[in-house]
Amino acid sequence: MHQKPVNAIIEHVRDGSVVRALLLPDHYLVTVMLSGIKCPTFKREADGTETPEPFAAEAKFFTESRLLQRDVQIVLESCHNQNILGTILHPNGNITELLLKEGFARCVDWSIAVYTRGAEKLRAAERHAKERKLRIWRDYVAPTANLDQKDKQFVAK
Repeated sequence: MHQKPVNAIIEHVRDGSVVRALLLPDHYLVTVMLSGIKCPTFKREADGTETPEPFAAEAKFFTESRLLQRDVQIVLESCHNQNILGTILHPNGNITELLLKEGFARCVDWSIAVYTRGAEKLRAAERHAKERKLRIWRDYVAPTANLDQKDKQFVAK
């Protein structure tokens, strides 16, 4: 991918981190997954009904209210299973960082590697949400090291 921002209009929001965008000026309709994150999704059952994961509807609304039918720029970063991984740039900021900071998404290692705007910003935004126990992190408990006193010391031979 060429990593140059492409003008686009967001036509549909599937969930908080997956959108359909109309790339301009050529009018290609593509599915874009936001690089580095994953939001809760809607699970489709065998009978066709959709069951949302916790906060899936809220994450979708968060993205819809900011991007749907808006002019944005998309940095196309990679492809995965016929979906394009990219970063959506809006005049008011980066939606990827906002979703993480508000507790609507989690960082995913398999796609954060292609994120061109600094993975450490995404990790910091996720950490911010974890510390405040926002939304998907409401039950988060920070890991603690369980070391005996004798294990904390090292004696060389």
